[in-house]
Amino acid sequence: MSSSSYYFLVFACVFYWLFAIPRVSSFKTKQEAKYHGGEIPEDNYILGSLESSFLSLNLMFMPLLFHVASHYSVMFSSAASVSDLLLLFFVPFLFQLYASTRGGLWWVTKDSRQLQSIRIVNGAIAMVVIVICLEIRVVFRSFGKYIQVPPPLNYLLVTTTMLGGAAGAGASVLGMISSGLSSAFFTALAMIVSSAGAIVVGFPLLFTPLPAVAGLYFARFFTKKSVPSYFTFVALGSLMVIWFVMHNYWDLNIWLAGMFLKSFCKLIVANMIIAMVIPGLVLLPSKFHFLTEAGMVAHALLLCYIEDRFFNYSTIYHYGMEDDVMYPSYMVISTTLIGLAVVRRLFADHRIGSKAVWILTCLYSSKLAMLFLSSKSVVWVSAALLLAVSPPLLLYKEKSKSASKMKPWQGYAHALVVAISVWFCRETIFDALQWWNGRPPSDGLLLGFCIVLIGLACIPIVALHFSHVLYIQVPPPLNYLLVTTTMLGGAAGAGASVLGMISSGLSSAFFTALAVIVSSAGAIVVGFPLLFTPLPAVAGIYFARFFTKKSVPSYFAFVALGSLMVIWFVMHNYWDLNIWLAGMFLKSFCKLIVANIIIAMVIPGLVLLPSKFHFLTEAGMVAHALLLCYIEDRFFNYSTIYHYGMEDDVMYPSYMVILTTLIGLAVMRRLFADHRIGSKAVWILTCLYSAKLAMLFLSSKSIVWVAAALLLAVSPPLLLYKEKSKSASKMKPWQGYAHALVVAISVWFCRETIFDALQWWNGRPPSDGLLLGFCIVLIGLACIPIVALHFSHVLSAKRSLVLVVATGCMFILMQPPMPMTWSYHSEMIKAARQSADDISIYGFMASKPTWPSWLLIVALLLILAAATSLIPIKYVVELRAFYSVAMGLALGVYISAEFFLQAAVLHALIVVTMVCASVFVIFTHFPSASSTKLLPWVFALLVALFPVTYLLEGQVRIKTDLGDNAAWGWDAREEDKKVTAMLAIEGARTSLLGLYAAIFMLIALLIKFELTSLLREKVSEKSGQSKTQGGASGMFPTRTRLMQQRRATSIQSFAIEKMSEEGAAWMPAVGNVATIVCFAICLILNIHISGGSSQAIFFLAPILLLLNQDSDLLSGFGDKQRYFPVTLAISTYLALSSLYVVWEEVWFGGNAGWGVEIGGREWFFAVKNLALLILTAPGHIIFNRYVWSYSTKNSDPSPMLTLPLSFAAVVITDVFQVRLLGVLGIVYSVAQYVISRQQHINGLRYI
Repeated sequence: MSSSSYYFLVFACVFYWLFAIPRVSSFKTKQEAKYHGGEIPEDNYILGSLESSFLSLNLMFMPLLFHVASHYSVMFSSAASVSDLLLLFFVPFLFQLYASTRGGLWWVTKDSRQLQSIRIVNGAIAMVVIVICLEIRVVFRSFGKYIQVPPPLNYLLVTTTMLGGAAGAGASVLGMISSGLSSAFFTALAMIVSSAGAIVVGFPLLFTPLPAVAGLYFARFFTKKSVPSYFTFVALGSLMVIWFVMHNYWDLNIWLAGMFLKSFCKLIVANMIIAMVIPGLVLLPSKFHFLTEAGMVAHALLLCYIEDRFFNYSTIYHYGMEDDVMYPSYMVISTTLIGLAVVRRLFADHRIGSKAVWILTCLYSSKLAMLFLSSKSVVWVSAALLLAVSPPLLLYKEKSKSASKMKPWQGYAHALVVAISVWFCRETIFDALQWWNGRPPSDGLLLGFCIVLIGLACIPIVALHFSHVLYIQVPPPLNYLLVTTTMLGGAAGAGASVLGMISSGLSSAFFTALAVIVSSAGAIVVGFPLLFTPLPAVAGIYFARFFTKKSVPSYFAFVALGSLMVIWFVMHNYWDLNIWLAGMFLKSFCKLIVANIIIAMVIPGLVLLPSKFHFLTEAGMVAHALLLCYIEDRFFNYSTIYHYGMEDDVMYPSYMVILTTLIGLAVMRRLFADHRIGSKAVWILTCLYSAKLAMLFLSSKSIVWVAAALLLAVSPPLLLYKEKSKSASKMKPWQGYAHALVVAISVWFCRETIFDALQWWNGRPPSDGLLLGFCIVLIGLACIPIVALHFSHVLSAKRSLVLVVATGCMFILMQPPMPMTWSYHSEMIKAARQSADDISIYGFMASKPTWPSWLLIVALLLILAAATSLIPIKYVVELRAFYSVAMGLALGVYISAEFFLQAAVLHALIVVTMVCASVFVIFTHFPSASSTKLLPWVFALLVALFPVTYLLEGQVRIKTDLGDNAAWGWDAREEDKKVTAMLAIEGARTSLLGLYAAIFMLIALLIKFELTSLLREKVSEKSGQSKTQGGASGMFPTRTRLMQQRRATSIQSFAIEKMSEEGAAWMPAVGNVATIVCFAICLILNIHISGGSSQAIFFLAPILLLLNQDSDLLSGFGDKQRYFPVTLAISTYLALSSLYVVWEEVWFGGNAGWGVEIGGREWFFAVKNLALLILTAPGHIIFNRYVWSYSTKNSDPSPMLTLPLSFAAVVITDVFQVRLLGVLGIVYSVAQYVISRQQHINGLRYI
């Protein structure tokens, strides 16, 4: 064997590490083993200096001598042979130097500095020799095809890569990377090594910085301990790995390990990337250790899959050539041992938890099954079986010192999982039996081995966690015999029943005998009196008779006897214990448990009764669900146990609540599918089981019953009326009203739970308005199934539902104060809202009155009611008038009380303003016979109220403040009082400006909408008339297209004439006035708020799009010119702003005009910027003319000639507004040129 010397070298290194590392002798007593001064006396070591030196000589020379003895004839025949000699000496020599870091060369010297120098000098020599020999022996010989660099550059780069990597690794192991200089050297070395390695394998030179940066981040990780640097290195390294695989293997058409090579490469790359990521995940804080566990499990799964494919699909196919490729067994063993070692180290360092150790141990160990069985699924079968068997050994290891290590229900659950896992492993067991016997095993033999395997797998559960169980009343070794008989017999009976093997008379007799033996043995084990042993035997007979004869009376007889034994067991073990459990005494709790068990035992018998007795099944299921809800509610919400003064927390796990819910729903669904229970029982059971899940989210002790009541109220439209889904009217109207009323009552009973949920979400007790709002929203959402499924054809139901939900949302947003007579204050809500801590810290606090929010809610509800036609204002003029006045009053009083509370005189003006605005808006949208004559006067009054209210606000506020100052004896001339008064006036006036701007904006939008609707109607009338003209329009398409250019203007003119005839010609003019006033107010607000920001004009100028063509102000304005006011306003505003900035800088920025007189800096500033402002004017003038007419000659060069002027203004000016005008001029010129050119091209296409 050519590699035997290297195997010998590996064993020599392992044994040297085991025996030569110094260890203190166990024969030394504790007093003798004590030492002082930091050094262990030599006499305390197991091996002396002579034995240690002998082991060192054995490590360095024995592999070499073994190789010389076995290969003496060819040891100098080639460079590779000489390399073998050097490697067999210098590799153990280097390993010994590494072992000296753990005390391996203690016998040479005790001086640490001298020992460090020995390591560095000899290690460097050994490393150079090893690298050169590996290049000759391995790299150029086996991996030469991956080296893409021609000689002699390839030798230089490969040597640089390997020597540099070895030097860096050695420096890291010896702890030489500590100072700043060594860190810089290590960083440079990492960059050189990574770059050289990338060039060697043919990485593109253009992307060479990528591996260099990867090396930089790798070195930064080692020197700075930076975790982000490591992940950056992983990302870059992953890219290089992906490139290498795709460059060398991606295009090969090879069938390997049962799949194409491309698919296999994906698995290999994924596993390598995960392996690179895991060291970085390990260094993250403890709260991210779940990522380490997930990475380790994913890596183990991929490794199992890859090795399973390699080992069990051992053929390769390439271009018609087949060959056997062997994945050696020692590789499976090596990866398993390395994986288990890494898992053990990470667990010892508290980097992964016990559950991850359990999963990883099972996965790595399952790979060893490939070495014994040839089944292609043996890895996954073994993993499943190990995962089922090993929890008693691994998961509960930390609890080994406690008296009760595994809870009983956990033991049953693990035993069930073991049985299921063995059942899934039956094919593997079949293969093993067939390999052992040489023929296929019979069904009985297979079933027997499965049962035996289940019993053997359950031994750790019983031996490690239930060997002390108080319920086993039989002394050993009889207890083991009886427990095994009970468990094996029960498993055998269950397996025979599942496989359908109980059919003949002999099998029935065998099953009956087995049932008698199992029941009797189980009763004896738990200490059932021997005098009454026939009782469980008779119960077993009746149970077997039920299975074999399908006799329902036999089942009820078994239930009666079994219930007696359950009652005896509970009374015998728990009845006399004085324990307070789940908010009650244990005796009371035992009654509930026994009742629930008896009901659960009775239900299968009730299911088999005739259909006329199915109400008994429904009653039993509902009773069982109610008891289960009550028991789990007590367990989950009363989680303390008290026994003889000892308190301890007992957790009822959340997954048990989920598990019982899912099982209950599954049983209910199966019974309903088999027509054993009706729809009403399904409805009740679904609500009860689903209500238990609310415990997982809210901690209220009544949450189960509250959630059940709410679900019972909400779910009938979904469950009870399911069979009527095909009928036109699925639920009668009175039923709908009744269900909605029940929903409202149920939500009202849930108010404390809603209070708890809101308090948990907000972190503070919610107000009465917020609580009421959520109740209303919940009522609306709960009524959605009623409306959507059963009254989808009733429009009023939909509108009412929208109104209810909107009302709740408004209560949530506004949170209005609730009158004391409306508020519900239970003891729990009172305690939550005013706790003892709040009173001691803050005292009794009075909440701020927010009654005006009721007015806003009323106004919004009126709007929604009108929008959904619940209030028919569209058809009744008197109701419309009353509605508009009520809206105005509500909004006016709300605005006055909320924002202008101190100016009482202005309240009447604000209320009148809002009433006028409401009347104008509503009657403009829904006009009456006389409203067209009165609305212009209403608008005029609204416009007149604006300056009056604005000016009166300042005068009233000043007089009020001065009067208050004089009344209190203050000096009215004090500057701080004046400043405060002026700031209050400015704030109030700003609010008034915003209010009127919003009113005029609403009026302008409404009129624009009305006029647009009117124009659309006229267009549809024109199109209808054109269609009635038959083929004439089709015969002259050219004329029709030309006439389309005049259609918009003619339609607008016709519309104006039509409105004049109807008395509504004032609408365009009123809309224009409202638009202009709104624009002016917004400009004033811009000056007050932002100081006249130039950017704001781009958001304010689009308001002018609401201008309309009228017969007075804008008679020549049409739809074609709609963008002209926008561009003109922007240009004019920026030009005026530029002039103001220049004037302010000249007259107030310097020497107050002195520089202008003598030609100073301000004079130059003014002349330069004014000249540049004039340069921007041509571009804006030309573009505004174009926007007005949209007509220009294609050969007109004026737009492009203004580009240099605007560009000069952008570059030279010192004023931001001038620069903005220049930028706009450039944009305008380019846009005009592009649009004109496109128009010219379209015209040429048309011609």
